[in-house]
Amino acid sequence: MILLLMVNNEITYVGIAEGGIIRRAIEEKREVRRPELLKIIDSLTLPDKISGIIVFRGPGPFTGIRVAVSIANALSYALKIPIVGIKDEKNPEKLLEIGEEKLKKSPMDQILPFYDKEPHITFPKEKSINNKQ
Repeated sequence: MILLLMVNNEITYVGIAEGGIIRRAIEEKREVRRPELLKIIDSLTLPDKISGIIVFRGPGPFTGIRVAVSIANALSYALKIPIVGIKDEKNPEKLLEIGEEKLKKSPMDQILPFYDKEPHITFPKEKSINNKQ
């Protein structure tokens, strides 16, 4: 089974596909956080049933993309299964189609997120006379 993960500003989508068809899916009309995303994945399948992961890697919001990609990378590493990231495609069926082709040709060890803007996760450092930066 292939795990599909997509988190963006509009939706959170988690699907399980087999034989090129999405068999089960949960779609939330909002961006969910890490604990919720893990529960959704767990409700759809058991980890040992996953044979590959396709994750939407952006562009999108910093938190949603970071959470989805980090969970996908962690599962891929822990379960020793291939992973691919897809950029710019938000349709689940198209994501599956492109992702399955990439899984066959060039699976990755790790996926890097693609954000729609700078993350700005810290405050800018102030320049002062005593602290020249």
